[in-house]
Amino acid sequence: MNKPILYIMTGLPGSGKSQFIKRIFGENLDVAIYSRDEIRFSMIKDGEDYFSHEEEVYKTFVHCLAFSLTKGWDTVADATHLNHYSRSKLTRALYKEGISFDKYEIVFIYLNTPTDECIKRDKERVGRAHVGAEIINQMDNSFVPPSKDEFPNVKGIWIINE
Repeated sequence: MNKPILYIMTGLPGSGKSQFIKRIFGENLDVAIYSRDEIRFSMIKDGEDYFSHEEEVYKTFVHCLAFSLTKGWDTVADATHLNHYSRSKLTRALYKEGISFDKYEIVFIYLNTPTDECIKRDKERVGRAHVGAEIINQMDNSFVPPSKDEFPNVKGIWIINE
């Protein structure tokens, strides 16, 4: 039996991660898609800080991913996952949910969009979705593309130049 694939999105805000997911997986009912931002925006009330429920957001995100992988479903983790630390935090959290590396394979989807383009796209966002140029530049400074050697179960890396 094939192991489920965990597609881990990587890229700056505004790089096109969510749009790419909609184009590639949008109508595929065999793939579970979980967006950390969508979970966050469902919890935040007007006037609350963007990160006001971060612990609960992350816990829910990981629980949803673990549930899907346990069911044997290919699953998309839609968040920035900027560097090895953030990606290993995710795999460690899955392990705590009982999902060890031998139970799934990873495909990184790296949206390689120039920072200037991400900032331009971000300017078109409204409300909480707007991140800001300063934060995107800070995130760019900590970004490290994924590597095939990053985890023992990496099946591949898709590099998307948007």
